[in-house]
Amino acid sequence: MCGCNAGRRVVFYEGLQVGRFDPDTEPAPGVLYVDDQSVSSRHCVITQDRDGRCFVRDLSLNGTKIDNHRLVPGAETEFKVGA
Repeated sequence: MCGCNAGRRVVFYEGLQVGRFDPDTEPAPGVLYVDDQSVSSRHCVITQDRDGRCFVRDLSLNGTKIDNHRLVPGAETEFKVGA
């Protein structure tokens, strides 16, 4: 990804889907759209449990990385705030 949104913070409750921005598609609630061609239309889903722990599930064809570590496709991976 380009990193043009580096440092950007997004507040979410329960879950947030990340996907590629498409100007021809009606925006859906609960989706963070990223204007970058390396992002899949349904790239990943971020969730938080009742204890405040955060998890990401890679749904993409291109793969997802957190702190330069590639996630296992389809597996839920815990990550720390600020990653």
